[in-house]
Amino acid sequence: MKSAIIFVHGRYPKTKLGFYKKLCRGKYKIAANGGHRFFELSKTVPDLVIGDFDSLNKKHLANLSKRTKVISHPVQKNKTDSELAFEYCLKQKFSSIDIVMPQVGQPDHFMGLISLLANPEIRKVKVRIVNHKFEIKLITNQKLKFNGCIGDLFSVKAVCKPIKLTCTGTEYDVKNLTVQPWESKTLRNRICLNQATVAITGRALVFHYWGK
Repeated sequence: MKSAIIFVHGRYPKTKLGFYKKLCRGKYKIAANGGHRFFELSKTVPDLVIGDFDSLNKKHLANLSKRTKVISHPVQKNKTDSELAFEYCLKQKFSSIDIVMPQVGQPDHFMGLISLLANPEIRKVKVRIVNHKFEIKLITNQKLKFNGCIGDLFSVKAVCKPIKLTCTGTEYDVKNLTVQPWESKTLRNRICLNQATVAITGRALVFHYWGK
């Protein structure tokens, strides 16, 4: 399975570099413009750097490894650097894509990243937004299984239309609960058993918080 990981602009805590380096294993490593900061801090070589390079000066570019591919785009463009990196992965037919955003940061860019999960071209591609605190997935008519995650928190947010939600092994177990897109009653449930399931009929975002 071909897997890629995209690092976007943000503050990467030095104490969490080990987590991200482990996340890179076996994956094609991409820096979306300012995401190159992670590779500098971790002394890791990216396979690709892509963007308009407004967050990278000439010194950064000059110090790139010869093994690193560079794709430059103009500053005035209709897509963010993260979206350009994501579309590159789709064209290369990666079957799994991790988008690393170390913190929520600016709300418009955060929502822009979440919107990438709705790209119709990713029906058969496993995509998630991930960092050292949580992961976000867009789920359609699917059952998720959580093994060995006792104490973790998760939230479910209906997208556009109502969903049916069933949860087992959680603090608030429900069966075929109808959830409207504007409702918040499915936020912050807790996993209580070693094996828990979350089944969704419809389309929803699932937020999984590690070790909470």
